[in-house]
Amino acid sequence: MSTKVNILEASKVTLAPVNMTLNYDDDFRNFIKEYILKQQIEKGKMIDVIRLGHKISFKVKSCEPDPAIIGKNTELTILNFPEISSFRMLDINIFMSDEQVKLILSQNIQRGNITEDDAIELWKQFKKQSAILSGRVKKELSK
Repeated sequence: MSTKVNILEASKVTLAPVNMTLNYDDDFRNFIKEYILKQQIEKGKMIDVIRLGHKISFKVKSCEPDPAIIGKNTELTILNFPEISSFRMLDINIFMSDEQVKLILSQNIQRGNITEDDAIELWKQFKKQSAILSGRVKKELSK
């Protein structure tokens, strides 16, 4: 006996371009949505779209629920910037104060450059690198 899994329509989906920056309008967003309509997606999935003979790759940054099917009522958000995997890409360095880093992350969320999940991951990276540097400095000072 096989079990049938019922996958729901996505209420919200966020895509990030891979290896490129996008400036787009509602027509482009509608084209992308129509292109991926009825596809099953999940967070982390790569999606390739062909437009005017050019391949544009996206990574699914978030999907509610996860997994889901893209439907006519799905709210689609496309980030302007590629997936940000390093805080160096946002001009954050480990010598900044926590407040400075929080402000930069917050501004980039508001601009649509990163998602909240990206900001959390970048914050963890920042704190980890700061701790490593602090440990090295303490070690050198204790010599």
